Formats: sequence, C-alpha cells, structure tokens
Amino acid sequence: MNTAKPISADNIARLGEASGWVQQLSEPHDQHLVNRWMAWCAADPRNIQAFESMQGVWDGFAGVDPGTLSTTTRAARRVWRPATWMRVAAGVLLVAGVGGWLAQRYPQVQEFHTSPGERLSETLADGSHLDLAPDSVVRIRFVPLRREVQLERGQAFFAVSRSPLRPFVVRAEDVTVTAVGSAFDVRAGASGTVVTVSEGSVNVTPRSRDGGYPADAAQDVRAGVGQRVMFSMVAQRFSTAAVDPVAAESWRRGVLPFVGESLENVVGEINRYSALKIDIAPGFSQTRFTGTVSLGHVEDWLNALPQIFSVEVIDRGSNDIHIQSRVIHDVG
Repeated sequence: MNTAKPISADNIARLGEASGWVQQLSEPHDQHLVNRWMAWCAADPRNIQAFESMQGVWDGFAGVDPGTLSTTTRAARRVWRPATWMRVAAGVLLVAGVGGWLAQRYPQVQEFHTSPGERLSETLADGSHLDLAPDSVVRIRFVPLRREVQLERGQAFFAVSRSPLRPFVVRAEDVTVTAVGSAFDVRAGASGTVVTVSEGSVNVTPRSRDGGYPADAAQDVRAGVGQRVMFSMVAQRFSTAAVDPVAAESWRRGVLPFVGESLENVVGEINRYSALKIDIAPGFSQTRFTGTVSLGHVEDWLNALPQIFSVEVIDRGSNDIHIQSRVIHDVG
C-alpha cells in the first residue's frame, strides 16, 4: 500500500519559488538579488528547506550529460520562474531574529589545528574531506552560496564535494583557490604558496585582487590534474610544473616532494614534521631545491646536502641543526 502523503499546493508553490531562486543564483547576480533571496529564506523556515532540496536536484543534474536525458527530463530542467517576486524591503534583514536564525542555520567559523608532528582528518558539513598536516591551522565557514576556508598556517589537502552553486574557496597568505568539485593540496610557506591538483581542476588567483599585490603582478591560473602552481612572494608571479597527481597526497605517506623551491621553504616544511629544529643561514635560504625528503630519514637528507650544495650542516645538540655556506664557515 502506498502511504506517501500527497504534496500540498502550498508546498508545490514553495518548491516552484525555490527553483526560481536556484536558477537565478546560479547565473551572474548582484548583492541586491542575494539580499532578496535571504529575505525570502528568513520569511519562513520551510523556504530554506525547499531551496536546499531544489539545490540538491540541480547539483545532481549538473553532473549529467544532457544527451542521456529523456525529452521529459530535459524539459524539467527549464525551471519555472515565479510570476511575481516577493517585494520585501531590504530592512527586513535587520529585523530582530533574522540574523540569529541564519547564524543558527549556517554556524559560526569552525577552527581545526594541529601541533608539530600531529595530523588530522575531518569530514566537513558538506561531505568534503579535510586532511590537515602538522603545525597547521584552518578556519572554515559555510554560508548559503559559498564554502569558505582560510588556511592560516601550514598545509591542507581537500577532497571537495561537488556543488556548482556553492564554490569551495580556500584563501591562503597570497592566493585564493576556487573549486566546485576537486581534490587538491594547498601549502603556505615562508616564500610563497604551493597548490597541487590530484583530481578535477581549480582556479588560482593572486590575492592582489584584494589589495595585497599590484593587480598586474600575476594572472589567474587554471590548474588541472597533475599540475603544481607556486606563487612567489618575492617575484609576485606564478610558476607551474607538471607532477605526478599523487604528489598532492604524498605528505600523508611520509614523503615531502619539492620542485624548484627555496631551501627556506624546504626546511620550514621539515620542521613541522620532525623533532629536529633546522635553521638555515640567510644568504643561502633562497637556493632552489628539487627532490624529495623522506620524513623517516631526514638525517640522510641532511648528510646529502653538502654533496649537492656548497654548505655545511652543523649539529649544535638538542636536535638543533644549522645549515650555512662552507665559504662563510672557512672564512670565519
């Protein structure tokens, strides 16, 4: 026996309105439209439920090849727009309780952090997955139209749940990374930020658009699978390299890969994982290194450095390691 309750005319109308909002918000829009949508959501708790239901339908359609859909299904995608808009003054957003209701629906910032040597795996509210490297901090805030992440320090790997209407935006010190459904790694270092993509694609934008650097310092970069993008704080520009896609996840297996990075960055990364505390002489800090460091054999990497560069590694005791130029050492 079919015990499903029939959908009321009121709910059908509400879903129709929600469909209209989903369609409009998926197209270019301004803040005025967003304000009207928020007022509509705040007018009745059932509105946001209807919106999220229709958003889920649209997210599902977004990954379907239109050629595989029936004529009826393709027609269903042409969502009905409401004949009349809700004429709600912008002041409604300031009515007592509205802000609290939205804040309850979309919680305050979540913070995840790790200590040196510690790692963290977390499934986020939208189904995305976060792997946080040692000595790292991220702050996460999901709002109706965006999923916002601030990488305050360190490194994080993100496997992003696909949602075309809610881009997943990661901000680091000097770049912004935008995705809708991808897997990628972001590492913030002393000399710049490195983004490595293992699935899908991402858009990497210099934070100059927010006033950090001159607008013409670097162009946006669209990075796909197997691409590593590094933004140099000194040169204020991007460089790209082809890498094995699994390199984005290699730190989780105890291997740190580097492609043309400063020794300052390399040492900083090792220090986050190792009990050793390594520092490097300023005159040698920008020397470029390409290779891998096995976290279980950091001492082997230190022993090999003098064979690659004109440096000497000095053990000062108590896990305190200093790297300096052999020339400077001999003169002294």
